[in-house]
Amino acid sequence: MARIAVKITLSDKQEQILRSLSNSRTVSVNLQMRATILLHCSQGKTNLEIMEETGTHKKTISKWRKRWARNQKKLATIENQETGIAYQRQIEKVLSDDPRCGTPSKFTAEQICLIMNVACESPQENGLPLSHWSLSSLADE
Repeated sequence: MARIAVKITLSDKQEQILRSLSNSRTVSVNLQMRATILLHCSQGKTNLEIMEETGTHKKTISKWRKRWARNQKKLATIENQETGIAYQRQIEKVLSDDPRCGTPSKFTAEQICLIMNVACESPQENGLPLSHWSLSSLADE
């Protein structure tokens, strides 16, 4: 038995931003595809129809349809408060990937700054008889 997909309705402003993202050449392909999926959803198309048109898996379509539906009230509230690029950033935030778990960083932010500081200096400034840093000499330093 087929499930009924969540209905997506877009305000004029949301539709304009999603069309802009969908047609953009400067945003990530993932963001473009997600905007395209939502535009299709707002036209009343089923996940199967969208899957055939975009070549995207139906689980992916369902995921973004549900995520948009969960955030629809929040976006409507923000739409009245934010304008221009600030509102577009909020929409992009809804369409962005969730944080992923992984191993913790090996270096702290402070350590990275120190490494960059040393790497930007010439080896002669550190009293070394080198003209350029090599990876091993930088690691030794």
